[in-house]
Amino acid sequence: MNQNTFVIGGEPKFATKFIERLNKRFGKTLTLSVSNHKTWDQSGDRREDIPSGTDLVLVLKSNCNHSLRNWARQESCKSNVKFIECSHKTAIAEMDIRHCYQLPMKTKDIKTNQEEQDLYETWEGFLGEHKYIIPLLGMEDEGIFFGKDAYERMPWVREGKKKMIAKWDRIWVSYSKQGSDEVRSLFNRVASVEGRKANRALLHFLNNGKSPYFKLIEVFKSFKDGSLGLGQVKMIADQWVRDAYLGTNLRDFHSKSNLNYALKLIFGLSINDLSAETLEVVKEHFPKPGRPKAKSLKTSTPVVETTEQDQNETLTPILTQEGWDDYVAQNPIIEEEIEQPVEQPVSVDPHVLLGTLKLTPNDNVICIGEVHLEGDVHIYGDISLEVDRIENNTLYGVKIKKG
Repeated sequence: MNQNTFVIGGEPKFATKFIERLNKRFGKTLTLSVSNHKTWDQSGDRREDIPSGTDLVLVLKSNCNHSLRNWARQESCKSNVKFIECSHKTAIAEMDIRHCYQLPMKTKDIKTNQEEQDLYETWEGFLGEHKYIIPLLGMEDEGIFFGKDAYERMPWVREGKKKMIAKWDRIWVSYSKQGSDEVRSLFNRVASVEGRKANRALLHFLNNGKSPYFKLIEVFKSFKDGSLGLGQVKMIADQWVRDAYLGTNLRDFHSKSNLNYALKLIFGLSINDLSAETLEVVKEHFPKPGRPKAKSLKTSTPVVETTEQDQNETLTPILTQEGWDDYVAQNPIIEEEIEQPVEQPVSVDPHVLLGTLKLTPNDNVICIGEVHLEGDVHIYGDISLEVDRIENNTLYGVKIKKG
C-alpha cells in the first residue's frame, strides 16, 4: 500500500532519511512516498489547504513549531486526511503509524538507543538526573525558565564569551531564587557566608567546576548538516532572535554583522539560517547603508592660449591677485543648477512605532508585556493600540492589532 505523505517539520535531508528508514521497517506492508514537505521554519497559512492527493500528514513533533503543527492538524481534519504526530525515533514512529493504519504490531527490533540523538536527548544525556536544572526552550517542563523567553535566558553580551556566560549564570541564580522561598533562603545564606559568586558553585558542579553553559554551546554546535538536532538548534536560535527583537528591539547588537557573529558564537549558525520571517525583520532593522552620490559643482577653468613659439618653450604662467581678479571678472564661474528630485507620495504600511520599536501586525494580535519607550508613540494606518497602564515612560500590557 502506497501513501502520499505530507511531512511537516525537520530539515529536508533528515525528513528524506527518516521516511527511508521507516519504509525499510514496513517492508512491503506500507510505503510512504514524500509528496510534499514543510520545513521547521515555514508557516501554515490558513488560506492554504492540504495538497490534493495527500493520504497522510506526518508531523515530526520534536522539530516543528506549534503554529505549523496546529495548522496541519486543522487542515487535515477539514480535508479528512490521516494525521499523525510522531517521534523522530523510527521504531516509535513505526508503532504510531501501524496503530493508525491498524497494521500488526512488531514485537522485535524496537530498540532506539542506536538511532541519532536529537538536541534534547543529547542535553539530557549530559545532565542526567539534573536535566531540569537548566531546561531548554521547548522541553516539557521548563522549570525555573517557565514563562521566560529565549533571549531573557541567554542575552547577548559583546564584551566576550566568558562575561556573557557569567551573566547567564547570574540570571540562572536570579530565576532559581524565584522558584521557592526555600531556594531563595539557601542562596541568601550561601551569599552571606561565602559571597555571591559562591552561588554559582551550585550550578558549576554539573560541569566539573565550570559553567554548564560552556557545554551547552558545545552541544549546539555538535550537530551535522541535515540532522534533526541541527534543525532544533535552528528553531531555538530563530526564536532567540525574535525575542531579542520583541523584547529589546535588538539594542544589544550594533549591526547585522554583530548579530551574525553572536549566532555563530552561541549556536554555530549564521543569519542565513534564520526563517524567512525573522530574516526579513533583521534586514528591516539593519538596512544596508546608503551610498549618497557626491554632488560636485563644475567650474570653468582658465585656459591659456599659446602660440607656436610658446609651445616650443616651457613656460610657467604666474598671475598676480589683481590679474586673477580681472580674469574672473571677464570669465565668471558658473555653477550648474542641480535639479532637485520631485517628491513622490510614499505609501506606508500600517505599523506602530513605540519609540524606536517598529511593529507591523498581520492577522494576529501582537501582545507585549512590557515596553520601555525611547521616544514617542506613532500609529500609521488602520491600527488598534491598547495599553493597560503607563509608568515611568514604560508601557504595560500592550496589544496591537489591525482595525
